[in-house]
Amino acid sequence: MINSLEKINNILLEFEKELQQYSYKLLIINKKEKVAIIEDSLVLYFGFLTNFEDWYGKCNTNFKEKEEYILKIEELTPNTIGFKFNTNTFISK
Repeated sequence: MINSLEKINNILLEFEKELQQYSYKLLIINKKEKVAIIEDSLVLYFGFLTNFEDWYGKCNTNFKEKEEYILKIEELTPNTIGFKFNTNTFISK
């Protein structure tokens, strides 16, 4: 879990810096979800939610008192271009 929305945004900004070496499009689905299309072949999903909700939009009643965030980065297509990104590197910044 990530303890602030600011850290989520910083991770996503660092991710976008890594993408600068590629041809890519960033599509914004809504304020919590984005999709990146890299080199017209790799499609990545980015989404985040709080510990108060789950991925299906339901309220989670087993939450802690403090709001925390979950960042999900998922490859939607096979990674044929060898793109790598270590999210843990940016969480500690």
